[in-house]
Amino acid sequence: MEDIEMDSHQYDSQKSSQESDIVWTYLVIDTNVALDCQDAIKQFMRDAEQAGLSLTVVIPSKVIRELDRHKNLSDRKKAWSARTAARWILEAVEARKDNFKVQATRETADECYQRTNEDSDGKILCCALYFKRLGRPFVLSGDKFFCARCRADDVETPTAADISRLSSRALAKQLFPGSSSKNFTGYYPDYNGDSVIIRPDKEEPMEVDMGEVNLSQHRNSISEEDAKKSFHLKIVDDITFTLAALVTRVNKVNPRLLTINSLSKSIHAAPALTDEPENQDFARWTAAQLIAHLERRKRVLPSMTASLGGFLTKPYKARSGARTIAEWSSADWRECLAALETLATAWEDEPLETLLRSLLCPFNDIFQDFH
Repeated sequence: MEDIEMDSHQYDSQKSSQESDIVWTYLVIDTNVALDCQDAIKQFMRDAEQAGLSLTVVIPSKVIRELDRHKNLSDRKKAWSARTAARWILEAVEARKDNFKVQATRETADECYQRTNEDSDGKILCCALYFKRLGRPFVLSGDKFFCARCRADDVETPTAADISRLSSRALAKQLFPGSSSKNFTGYYPDYNGDSVIIRPDKEEPMEVDMGEVNLSQHRNSISEEDAKKSFHLKIVDDITFTLAALVTRVNKVNPRLLTINSLSKSIHAAPALTDEPENQDFARWTAAQLIAHLERRKRVLPSMTASLGGFLTKPYKARSGARTIAEWSSADWRECLAALETLATAWEDEPLETLLRSLLCPFNDIFQDFH
């Protein structure tokens, strides 16, 4: 993650308020939001871009360092959330998205340079104060005391500190009240390291004190089905991103591409996606295409009952037949994750191996029948 901070792409901040009459909005993300609400932020970025809004999401350098620390926590669910957030940030930086940036070293308020003992919140606030010179900063945090501190410096924060039901639509209403809410996605449950899963046959998990909290009202509660759906969407993104990096590495080591018809087509690739795209920008390929490419170079995957390419396809995207999460049994999950482990081992790919290990704790949390 240190590379993200140092290698943040060149960003012409002056375009915001100096080149037009439009006041640019800088949405500064706190660590708790990066950990727990990344899906809502990603959706808001997509919706805002479609709506043509003047928005840049800013990740403070302090948040980068805190995510690095969280990745090594003994709490493996929270460590997984940190790795997922880090991967999202890295992917956005590498994609050079115009509406996303990581704070550069120079992007801190002048008055903050003398504060050598500034705490974490203070450093994030100093980032927001820098962008206050260029436009309108908005710090998104679930810490009500930090929000009060920001407002004391005339930096906007959420009207309610509880961000557990954050959505693209809710953000649009606060940041761009004049925009049409129908263009922004409403709330949907997001599984993260703090989630408490509601199971059909259990009113409360064993560790929850019935006298202290009603699970149905717990701010981080999520149904078992929604947890599975959210987790599946996250790992599709994470695994696809990691597979793209693997294919890029393989082609740098040996750039000779095998002829498509020289080998039999991979049974693991989705039928409609068997032929490789002409564009060799692997970051734009689907997981099925990436796996098929690797299999053409070196066949390592066993015969499978489940379709690995289909499993790594979001429901009803890219081809007909992609199943919803309810249609994937725990046996399907087991088979597909085992196949990915085989792939990672065969290609000696440490990033994929590390990612798969990080999935074990949240997976066991959701699928209690998996052993």
